[in-house]
Amino acid sequence: MAQPPQPPPSGRSTTKELIRPPPEALRWDPQPVADASEWVAAVAALSAAGVVGWQSIETRRSANASEKAVDAAERAVVAANDGLELSRRQVAEAVRARIDANMPQITVLAPEYPVWPPSIRWEPARSAEDDRAEFFLPQDARTAIAVRARVTITNDSPTTVEVRALRLVNRRGQVGDHHFTLRPGQQVNVWMIAARSLDEWVAIFRQREGGDPGPLTGGTVFYQDPADTSGTDRWEIVVGGCPVEPVPGRDGSWRLIDRPDDKTGRVGAMRMALAIRERTYWLSKTRGERLEP
Repeated sequence: MAQPPQPPPSGRSTTKELIRPPPEALRWDPQPVADASEWVAAVAALSAAGVVGWQSIETRRSANASEKAVDAAERAVVAANDGLELSRRQVAEAVRARIDANMPQITVLAPEYPVWPPSIRWEPARSAEDDRAEFFLPQDARTAIAVRARVTITNDSPTTVEVRALRLVNRRGQVGDHHFTLRPGQQVNVWMIAARSLDEWVAIFRQREGGDPGPLTGGTVFYQDPADTSGTDRWEIVVGGCPVEPVPGRDGSWRLIDRPDDKTGRVGAMRMALAIRERTYWLSKTRGERLEP
């Protein structure tokens, strides 16, 4: 009877035994598979995250597009406003040019200095033989001293115009609101008069000593074109200063300054402010609409 094969001696093995896997490696023992609902939840969560991310990207893109649209709209509004402002200015300039072309040429001239010496009305009255040009306080405090300057208004246009002279004196010696109708080339003289008592002039002298120029006396020449869309011209004429000064070494004694020149730096001096025309442009006088400068 044949004997079964004997195992090899201890410590030795055959080639087949060396490459044979262990028995436990041939067993398949898989782990339990998770519940399907968990997979569904995980996939849903990932999908939701993706959707949220996509929505945030799209929202940002939409916001950027909206910002760009707003910026573009604002630029368009600014450009439109600039265009309207330019058009308004061009229209206003055209209206001004038309008004300037239709306004008559009127000239108002005032001298640099008033007539010298000023007129004096003594109070109390003096005799004709008393020609002293010296005043004493307090007895001559009410004596009136009037500084005068002639203002000439000329119509240099080919049409007849009507001008007003406010707070000026006409040839009859009347102060007030005077109306003059001037034909082409015609002129009229009015007077700018600053009349005050001696004690008032002395008070002005003291003001000027302290650095205050003192009050001004003013009048106005005014012209208004009759058209609704037209202009109005005005000339302001003012005189300022003081015609008297103290007599050195004699308290309470005052005298007229020898000339009105104000370039000497003396406190006692007189000067006229030259008449400069100021024109107001009206889009409609009846509606009170002015053209803005």
